[in-house]
Amino acid sequence: MQAFLKEDGVEMGPFIIRRILFIVPIILGISLITFTLMYSVPGGPFDTEGIQSEETLRALERIYNLDKPVWQQYLLYIGGIARGDFGTSFRYRNLKVSEIIMDRFQVSLTLGLVSLCFTVVLGLAFGIIGAIKQNTIIDYFVMLLATVGYSIPNFAISVILLLFFSLILGLFPVGGWGTAKHVVLPAFALSLPWVSLLARLSRASMLETLRADYIRTARAKGLKESIVIYKHALRNAAIPMVTVMGTIFSQLITGSMAIETIFGLPGIGQYMVISISSADYTMIMGLTLFFTLIVVFVNLAVDLSYAFIDPRIRHD
Repeated sequence: MQAFLKEDGVEMGPFIIRRILFIVPIILGISLITFTLMYSVPGGPFDTEGIQSEETLRALERIYNLDKPVWQQYLLYIGGIARGDFGTSFRYRNLKVSEIIMDRFQVSLTLGLVSLCFTVVLGLAFGIIGAIKQNTIIDYFVMLLATVGYSIPNFAISVILLLFFSLILGLFPVGGWGTAKHVVLPAFALSLPWVSLLARLSRASMLETLRADYIRTARAKGLKESIVIYKHALRNAAIPMVTVMGTIFSQLITGSMAIETIFGLPGIGQYMVISISSADYTMIMGLTLFFTLIVVFVNLAVDLSYAFIDPRIRHD
């Protein structure tokens, strides 16, 4: 643990504390922007429920503090957040927002982790192959696949995969959740654009590293090409790739709304879509802040990982 908190003998604790404290203004800023945008949209959470009684509508507004001025509603909500209370869903009135998030996040997290595995394995493999086989037919073919994969939207990839592998071949279920087969198609559809991006980035980074003097020295010493590639070149080319992989991981978890909707997955992405369409203010706020925390902590983890990849990097 002490080795984790030190970097070249310098304590990393102050850096971590500063980054964690910086979360507070980020949360306040995101919450204020989201709150303002929600209330600027016409309509409300009870407009589509067919409530006929004016007394019932007013009672619901009192329960959810909607009868108060907007600025007061915001302060009440932030006060609840400070106590760890994200409020109760307007749509699912017997459930707290935090309960829904914790119950459904495991689906989105599983989908994101499997997608990340696809991204890292396939992206690095294609990128390394393209760098080693530079300007050959293999390199051109790999880069063509990467370009096509990055150009096709996720939802289009999902429809193609469903038509071919589910409806025609019958290898995977059309939708739902519960078995390993339910994860494969949505995870692959979610990861394909990022596989393509990582392949192009890793190829460029590897090409730059393979031209370095120390790589030529390692080869001149008679080291095996596999050792030169994986022990020397890949580690030094990893810094830009780790930066992008941190962004990719947060995107895989927070950006799966379309995929979860198409495949009928009970994740938080699908809940975000439902919440926006039904003006469920507390769910929208809770999910937005939860996504923000994921992005912030993933970026912090990426920054801390730099010291382990390259000890010359210091966090001041």
